[in-house]
Amino acid sequence: MGNTTSTPKHLQRSDKTKSVIFTFEDYTHDAPDDEKIGREVGALQTMISDHVRDYYHDRQIQNSPEDIEKAILREREGFPTLSSVEISHLLCDIRTRRSALNSFISHMAIKNISFFGHKTHTLLSPGALGCINEFGFGDPQVILTEEEEAAFTQWRAITAHLSPKIQKRPRGSQNARIDRLAKIIDETLVNFYDSAKDDTERLQSLRGIVEKAGIIGEMVFASPSRWKFDWHASRRDLRSRDRRSKEGKSQPDSQAFDKEGRAVVIVLFPALVQMDTKDLDDKHGQRRTRRGDYDGTAAVFEILKEVRQFSQLENPQNQQQPEQQQSKPAGSHPSLAAPGEPEPRQSKLL
Repeated sequence: MGNTTSTPKHLQRSDKTKSVIFTFEDYTHDAPDDEKIGREVGALQTMISDHVRDYYHDRQIQNSPEDIEKAILREREGFPTLSSVEISHLLCDIRTRRSALNSFISHMAIKNISFFGHKTHTLLSPGALGCINEFGFGDPQVILTEEEEAAFTQWRAITAHLSPKIQKRPRGSQNARIDRLAKIIDETLVNFYDSAKDDTERLQSLRGIVEKAGIIGEMVFASPSRWKFDWHASRRDLRSRDRRSKEGKSQPDSQAFDKEGRAVVIVLFPALVQMDTKDLDDKHGQRRTRRGDYDGTAAVFEILKEVRQFSQLENPQNQQQPEQQQSKPAGSHPSLAAPGEPEPRQSKLL
């Protein structure tokens, strides 16, 4: 008989577990820690803010909000807390343009590092997203069992370990995805370019933002922690923002919610939330690693109020809030809330 090779210890099945084969630690020696993810997200937020300040003007434009909305809808964009009509009006008004630009670019970058994104647009590995869908985990409403949760975490670690990294050296396909998304964002915002600034520099700056988002997506994918980006500003968020203002007092012209309880703020950049993997629905187990950034000034309130009143007159039977049209932000995936789906299967995922 020939020699037999014993199975390496780290690939042996545990006596206590039937479904988990691999040991997570074998593939996480270079996994990012929680603090590093928080720092990189903070760097992305700063890059977006600097880009908006440096490359877009604050003058009136000839195009109407309807024209801007058409440009947004060409990519079939849906926003987590505001409608495309509301975003287009906020972009057209010079009082709120900078905040709306921050929000739009943040949304476009972050939604494309979602586990629930489309593999033709994602900044993550399209093959990995295809596997997630094949596993049946592509619906944010799916809840995984404990064994599925452990196996999925280990699968992500192994996949991340074997996959090429944007941070190290982007491959041709990765560069193509980065370039494509940067071009989409740039072309959508063509009416707001500052003509005094160099076009090549603007596009390079935007490409740097998209690449940074892709790096963060890879880090979150490989992380043993569960994460999400929270686009919903609460009253507590707004009070905390006011306490951190330079004046050290609340802003009298800020109003976070209207009489119907709908948000009347622009979320410039979402909060980064670390989830409790034992109970992903437990709000007390969630830790905000980074707070979001919001604009709740009187100008925002005035514009959103007018747009919503007009929309209600035009479509009285179709007045769902954007928040109601989305499912709850799910688990740790760095995702925007996805459209509602049929009843989820019973399990325990994000």
